[in-house]
Amino acid sequence: MTERIIGEPKDIVLLGLPDADVDTTHEVLRGHRVHAIGRVALLRELLNSIQPVAILSEIWVRDGHCVEVKDLLASMSPHTLMIVVASSLEDDLAALDLGSHRFLVLQRPLRRLELASIIEHAVDLHDMHVQLAEMRDAVKTLRGSSEEAIRLKSEFLSLISHELRTPLTEVIGYSELLAAGGLDPEKTAEFARNIVRSSNQLKALIEDLMMLSKAEAGALPLELSMFPADHVLQGKVNDLLRDARTRGFAVSVNIDSRAGLLTGDSAKLSKALQNLLSNAVKFSPPGGVIDLEISDAGKAVLFSVADAGKGLSQEKLRDLFLAFRQEDSSDRRQHGGLGIGLSIVKHFVELHGGSVRVTSRPDRGTVFSFVIPRRPGKMAEALGRDRG
Repeated sequence: MTERIIGEPKDIVLLGLPDADVDTTHEVLRGHRVHAIGRVALLRELLNSIQPVAILSEIWVRDGHCVEVKDLLASMSPHTLMIVVASSLEDDLAALDLGSHRFLVLQRPLRRLELASIIEHAVDLHDMHVQLAEMRDAVKTLRGSSEEAIRLKSEFLSLISHELRTPLTEVIGYSELLAAGGLDPEKTAEFARNIVRSSNQLKALIEDLMMLSKAEAGALPLELSMFPADHVLQGKVNDLLRDARTRGFAVSVNIDSRAGLLTGDSAKLSKALQNLLSNAVKFSPPGGVIDLEISDAGKAVLFSVADAGKGLSQEKLRDLFLAFRQEDSSDRRQHGGLGIGLSIVKHFVELHGGSVRVTSRPDRGTVFSFVIPRRPGKMAEALGRDRG
């Protein structure tokens, strides 16, 4: 009766064993993948395609075979166990350093139960090494994720406190001046306007944060209606275009007459376009060129905003739509903002069943575009009905 190793099949290599030993080993190791080869050179080739848990090898002291195998093993996976087969435990092993935990010795004749037990231990040792390696990698990943989370949390709190504190400080400062009295009507009116401006800035920041929070939680409803595609230019988008022209930007608006009607949430699409225009103005040089286009795309409508600003490197495009990110910290210091505008754009467009694209090259400008189906998909329609 032969022994059978139970468990997931492993690769076992027999190196230079006589036919009798090979036959015995094959009988014992049924269920594993056994590779019998005659020379070390063949072992090198075999190791390009497998990672054995154990190598059973004959010892040939005279031609330096054991030294060659030891050197080869030293360059291999630390999970591989070397099992040497010898007729004698004296002269044959004299050249072999058995101080390593990766070496075991079997004396001929090979006993099936002993061989089965050793291979089981080799498999267990291999699995233990693999699990330990995976655990080390997991701990390293968790440690890195934890450190990154702490860094992002610190950066987020610093960003939020800075963006909220600036307008809040102005509101408090001007309010205290008004409360102190003694101001002429012109100063009173000026301070009141500043309070209103800073208050609206605070309101917009808080609304964007709440909007992003709801969008990420999947709790943002769509208010669906049918409207001309260029309807999204009304309100704040038109205000942005007018303000950009006043500040010296060369702004062009091109509307395809075939763009026609669109079914969607006009307020959210207008907000998406507003965010893209704000970024185009923010990151373009004074007097820069900004192009807004609404065009027919068959069963969809294409909205695009192009600028001639400094552009983005390919490395920076990867995290562009993540919340609270900007191209770099200097952008945030120079231009302000929470870095959530593009994340809101992505959420709003995807709610409509659309998609966002960006193409950019350093010093050549950036083009943001999004495509909205003329009629939203079933999921967006259901979302609009259930939450409207």
